[in-house]
Amino acid sequence: MKKHTCTTLYLVIFCIIALILRAYHITDKTLWVDELYVFNLANHSSVLTTISQTLTTDLHAPVFFVMVHYWIKLFGTQDSLLLVLPVMFSWLMIATGWFVCKKLFNTSAAVIYTLLATFNCLEIYYAKELKFYSLLPLLGLLSFYFFSKITEVDTTKTFCKKDALWLALINLLIIYTFNIGIIFVFIQFLTGLCFVLYKNKTAVKKFVISFLCTFVLYLPYFYFQINTLKSSKSGICTITDLFYFDFSFIQILFQNFFTPLLDNLGNNQINYNIFSNIQSLNIAGFLFFILIPLAISVFGIYKAIASKNTKNLLLIIWSSVSILAMCILAQLDIVPVLTRYVIIFHAILIMSVSYGLSLIKNKKALFVTICLIALPFITTLISPHSPALGRSSAHSDAAAVLKNAAHIKNTDFVLMPYMGQFLYKYLPDSKYIDFQIDEILFKDNAQFSGKTFINSNNLNDFARTKQPSAVVEEYLSEYLSLMKKGDRLFFVQSYLAYVIRDDIYIEVSNNIDLDAKNLNKTQKAVRFRILYTKMQSDILAVLRKNLKLTHIYNAQSMDLKIYEFEKF
Repeated sequence: MKKHTCTTLYLVIFCIIALILRAYHITDKTLWVDELYVFNLANHSSVLTTISQTLTTDLHAPVFFVMVHYWIKLFGTQDSLLLVLPVMFSWLMIATGWFVCKKLFNTSAAVIYTLLATFNCLEIYYAKELKFYSLLPLLGLLSFYFFSKITEVDTTKTFCKKDALWLALINLLIIYTFNIGIIFVFIQFLTGLCFVLYKNKTAVKKFVISFLCTFVLYLPYFYFQINTLKSSKSGICTITDLFYFDFSFIQILFQNFFTPLLDNLGNNQINYNIFSNIQSLNIAGFLFFILIPLAISVFGIYKAIASKNTKNLLLIIWSSVSILAMCILAQLDIVPVLTRYVIIFHAILIMSVSYGLSLIKNKKALFVTICLIALPFITTLISPHSPALGRSSAHSDAAAVLKNAAHIKNTDFVLMPYMGQFLYKYLPDSKYIDFQIDEILFKDNAQFSGKTFINSNNLNDFARTKQPSAVVEEYLSEYLSLMKKGDRLFFVQSYLAYVIRDDIYIEVSNNIDLDAKNLNKTQKAVRFRILYTKMQSDILAVLRKNLKLTHIYNAQSMDLKIYEFEKF
């Protein structure tokens, strides 16, 4: 009884710590562009509008958008209140993981899991983001729990329809939350089928039927997914052009999953090498923050596999084969893959590590091991770059500059060519010039608002012509004609990672054949940046020609610059 009380108290304490870490500085965090995209789709008067727009305009599934829609209805649109939703999901992952780990493995594993998951920097980071990446590990835990229950069937156990029904429900939530969730569910089906065939062939029919129901209910979404995917493939560039991938990504994945130093969460680094971190850390820092926690995590997984525990083998096979499949698809340029795209397996992999470490019989050695893996996470949380701290976004920073420094008026125009329409959240009364470079490059053969901005068959000439595009000038002139003398226009230049410096632009654009059909991944990424840079420079050229540049503001974000123009 005393031991049960101690473990319950331990769970309560760490749940409180987990909540504090995830809610800490939440009022300082503002939404960045991907979160604003979620907010924009969810912030409709009707949930049917949210669902229809998600299905027809976005590759992601509608469940999380629907959740945010009702969350807005209940609590409003303030950023900090919106972020309570992912915080709640991340916190539930801690409590749920405790019970799942205890039920499937042992109490010691549950205790270790709670400690590791509470302080994990990746989980804390995504707990403060208005995306479904804090929900996926929770769904992954629940899916694995019921998956392990129905694959336990042998000649002494009957197939439990209730567990199969719960698994089908959880897997449907995964599929309708994440656009590539079907890959994970399908590989889970193949993994479980092999186990059931081996243990009890009489249960195969019921097992197949339980998954078949899930796949049939997926078909309505599949129809919309294919149509949206076709549309995204019709652009000059595709979303995969922005994400470089090779199999060194596995190193990034392991570092982000099991160490406190997060790397390349937004993109995959070319020629990544884990030892390159020594350049920014000394040897002691590299050992303490990366090598030791990574080595202990790998050791924990090894110990868990060596135990030949059936549930752990299911866990490892499902997660590793799914991640491998994602990597192969990314190599084929079918889908991009980042750490967050496989985060559904994060909690269960932490659970595997915890189970493996719980098998260490020497209590002193176990204590030292846990300290060595937990302390780097804890010490990282007090650094200036801690994921527990709040972060401002380019859109909120731009709005702050426009309001506080530029003193924007409701007669002024704002042009932000990358997701600028989302500025309305922070500047609801401003006039916006609708010009979105991402939509021009990604969708419908460079068409936007009924105009074709780029000849997709002659990209070289477009990129190397110094004069601004006549179509860009014609499009902007419609807005410029509405301005009166003394009216201002603010051009918000954002995401400088996509902008090539003027002094090397000509050299870069001359060294790649933009019209070639067999560009490699690096060349495709460069092509996107060349076209993005050219369109931004065209906008600036047209504005400089027709308006007077009066001021340039630098915002808090390093990737943000705001030009103030005035009608003369």
